[in-house]
Amino acid sequence: IDGDLVAVSMATGEVAWYIPWSEEYWSGHPVVADGLVLAATDRARAYEAATGVERWSIPLPSSAIHHVSATANGVWYLGVGNEVWALDVQTGAERWRQTFAGTDPYAARARTLAVAGDGVYVCGEQVLEANGARTQGPVVAMDAATGAVRWRHIMRFAEEYNYCVDAPLVTADAVVLADYASNNVVALERASGAPRWHFRGEFGWYGSRATPVLRGDTVYVASADKNVRALSLQTGTAIWETEFDGSFRHVANCGAVLLANNLSLHVIDPRTGAVLARDIAAHWPLGHIPSTPPVVIG
Repeated sequence: IDGDLVAVSMATGEVAWYIPWSEEYWSGHPVVADGLVLAATDRARAYEAATGVERWSIPLPSSAIHHVSATANGVWYLGVGNEVWALDVQTGAERWRQTFAGTDPYAARARTLAVAGDGVYVCGEQVLEANGARTQGPVVAMDAATGAVRWRHIMRFAEEYNYCVDAPLVTADAVVLADYASNNVVALERASGAPRWHFRGEFGWYGSRATPVLRGDTVYVASADKNVRALSLQTGTAIWETEFDGSFRHVANCGAVLLANNLSLHVIDPRTGAVLARDIAAHWPLGHIPSTPPVVIG
């Protein structure tokens, strides 16, 4: 909140503790692991989740707004510029550090990452011209234990910009990515990075800003082009497409249905794409419209 790290009581909603930071440093999304809250500003920092007492911190070489992170098995994986760092959650000790994409013609930077099994999957953005008018999206699979690069793939379509803004969906045998900047969805073979399929959204629109959602053998994406889509995990074929009256932000599984929001909340049949219910936000105060990912409990 306003650049600070804030802990709020689940029981009362009161602020339990907060860490004020300089206005010069904004944190990326904090993550919680093994009783610690981990957040990156100009430093990688760990705080006791119960009290906010700092456990450790180490300096980082790049702006905090570029940091993305995830945790697994006692390790904090942190995207720092064009590198991924693996830090011990409890101590901050460096396990490894690896450049995930090159610097030709300009250095890439990590935009999202996910950890699944023994792999770390990084999506980045690399500027191709000095004025930033074109970019490409490197996708890299790394060994979670050593940082060794297993494969690299480049997303580059006809549009000027290519990059993801949320983590890839990693399944048993595929890595599915929503290229937000160019409105494409791509599936790669998890073992090799070889392309499996490519779905082209409506040209001229931004695409999905959220991680694709998996349900059985179907991938669901909600796009800024006003569509929610169901795609075959194996082929990328559209099973159904439902168009609405506004750009979508997120889609989520909720029991037998899907929830999707485009500043209104929609309930969708995952088999057919039929709209089962909707909550039009016109009667809501502007600051209360649903703009964040649905969090589903039960």
